[in-house]
Amino acid sequence: MKIRSKIIILTISSITALVIILLLSYWSTNRSADYNQIIEEGNNLTTEANNVYGLIKDLVFAGFAPEMYRFVKGYVYMPNFNTIYNNWVRDVEQFQYNFYRFMELDELKRLLENNELEDEYNIILTLSANAFLKIDSLKEKFSKIDVSELLKLGDYSYIEFMIYENN
Repeated sequence: MKIRSKIIILTISSITALVIILLLSYWSTNRSADYNQIIEEGNNLTTEANNVYGLIKDLVFAGFAPEMYRFVKGYVYMPNFNTIYNNWVRDVEQFQYNFYRFMELDELKRLLENNELEDEYNIILTLSANAFLKIDSLKEKFSKIDVSELLKLGDYSYIEFMIYENN
């Protein structure tokens, strides 16, 4: 074989190897971007869940300890029960929407194709369905009563009955 043929073969194999490395690098970068998007969306969901949880604590505090609310009112800002309730309902609905949008991400579905996370995915769907049913039940119970009027009267027994009924 002549030297020219060897150089051409060497050049072609070098270019082929370079193209393969570039394609693998591109694929790896895309895969990494997919994982980063899943992580970012998951972190956003966690933040939203913490906000909803914080509003539940505020809701319970404003709804079931209004006498404490009067003492603390001068030290911290706390809106009235109805405002907290409306914010909570809005945030819960936004969280549910974002949760289901997250669970339908194409990137997440690609992870499930390899059966890496299929069991965990199904468990999360089951647990979230149960949690959202309980939250909907809580929303329904709070919407059945005019909490602000009951709280003014100091009659908390009806509220406790409504909350713990069917649990």
